[in-house]
Amino acid sequence: MLQHSIQYFDDSSRYYQALASLKLPILLNSQGAGRYDIIVAEPFMQLITHGEQTTITEHNAKDRLSSEPPLQLIEEMLSKRKPTQPGVLFCGGAVGLLGYDLGRLTLKKEYACPDMVVGIFDWALVIDHTDHTTHLYSAGMHPSTALLWPELIERLSDFPPLAPQEFQVSNPSSNLPSALYQSCFERIKSYISQGDCYQVNLAQRLRFDFTGSSFAAYQNLRKSRAQFAAFIKGDGFEILSFSPEQFLQIDYPWAQTKPIKGTRPRSLDPIRDHFLREDLVNSPKDRAENLMIVDLLRNDFSKVCEPFSVKVPAIFEIESLPAVHHLVSTVSGKLKPGLSPIALLQACFPGGSITGAPKIRAMEIIDEVEPNQRGPYCGTIFYIGWDWHMDSNIAIRSLLREGGSLYCWAGGGIVHDSELKAEYQETQDKVSLILQMLEVGFPEPTKLG
Repeated sequence: MLQHSIQYFDDSSRYYQALASLKLPILLNSQGAGRYDIIVAEPFMQLITHGEQTTITEHNAKDRLSSEPPLQLIEEMLSKRKPTQPGVLFCGGAVGLLGYDLGRLTLKKEYACPDMVVGIFDWALVIDHTDHTTHLYSAGMHPSTALLWPELIERLSDFPPLAPQEFQVSNPSSNLPSALYQSCFERIKSYISQGDCYQVNLAQRLRFDFTGSSFAAYQNLRKSRAQFAAFIKGDGFEILSFSPEQFLQIDYPWAQTKPIKGTRPRSLDPIRDHFLREDLVNSPKDRAENLMIVDLLRNDFSKVCEPFSVKVPAIFEIESLPAVHHLVSTVSGKLKPGLSPIALLQACFPGGSITGAPKIRAMEIIDEVEPNQRGPYCGTIFYIGWDWHMDSNIAIRSLLREGGSLYCWAGGGIVHDSELKAEYQETQDKVSLILQMLEVGFPEPTKLG
């Protein structure tokens, strides 16, 4: 294994900017809420999926097309588990995005952002904010790494000041203005009353005019302190993710997921803020909503975990972020012998917290009522190491920049006891801090009957 120490900075954007001109640079950023940040770029293989076809780009080889299931392609690359040096979090593997619509071939594609964009990397920069160290690691899985290594060290040896970058956001609009949101809400409540489903996640997409630097916007938005943040620069698109929600985490063979269901806004008044927190803790509706998703994920885990290993070690816990309080539970289990992280992804994707219960029927209703594709929203940004260590987010509080457009989504789970105005307000609460830091307002005032 190759290893090189790099000067430590607490702001990982300095490293990212040094590597940003390389192919497919990705920053996985805990934003001070977690211990590690990870940066990768210049994969020796890249997998780009649009619909039924995946384009495979390999180092010094001609591009080829594959109609194999996209996750199966990742599985083939990571099939031989290789334990890494103790104490090394990540030294390469698969890193990228699975969009919500991956594998759903009947939908018209609306975005340049692929259904899947994944790099297979043989090196990684790992920033440890607890030990205040930064290391460049490689597992030595591909011969191209030895050629690239001196350039990486050179790029990460000098950090000249960069000229300030700017951005501007304007002209907000929604694909579900309040009257249309109300219509969709009522249709979902009708399905629930008829027994079709118990819970459906309803999301609206916001669109803004955008000029300037996407990464400057990302840096400005880091005040959200989201532990599962990420920035991905692809071909014709950029993802700015500030997710508070962990999807799947594997310390092989043990796995866990931490679904969020239940939200209240924060208040600058400590007394009011405490009241909002306690209101969430004691809400029968939010606890029931959370429990539905816990049960769904227990079932998903049971497909690939050893019998009797699936547990719920924590339920209805409060996690407080700058803009909102969340109700969070934890489901854990032990993978069956020989099964890789991809097996767990296949069993659980897309996450139950952003679809509903039962999942398949909830997704059918989402397709029916939401006017547009979700694209990267509610997919997952993840890494899987050669040692099968994995972490991933649910790509909520996430933005997509394509050309002069910036997209942002906000949603929430609708159940039998949901109230229209409260659910619509929750979508605003979830993106309030993002919009505030972008210096742009919500598209329209609430006009609900």
